Amino acid sequence: MTIWQKENVKVLQQQAGIVQEKDGKLKKRKKKGGPNPLSCLKKKKKPETILRKNGTKSGKVRKRKIKIASHIKEALVTELKNKRGK
Repeated sequence: MTIWQKENVKVLQQQAGIVQEKDGKLKKRKKKGGPNPLSCLKKKKKPETILRKNGTKSGKVRKRKIKIASHIKEALVTELKNKRGK
């Protein structure tokens, strides 16, 4: 059969209603899969702590305790009592 005859046969079949038209639904094609998204996660960064010169945080001033020996404390207390008593 020639090309012209093949086309003519198709046209005649359509006119006669012999040829069934295909539905517009096409078979879904599976897309090529990529890498596993869970294995491609970015690494977590450790939070950087900012060390300051004085060791203070956000503008708060830390009061330092001074340790004084107990025998010196007693001597200071007795001196203060003596000064108030006079």
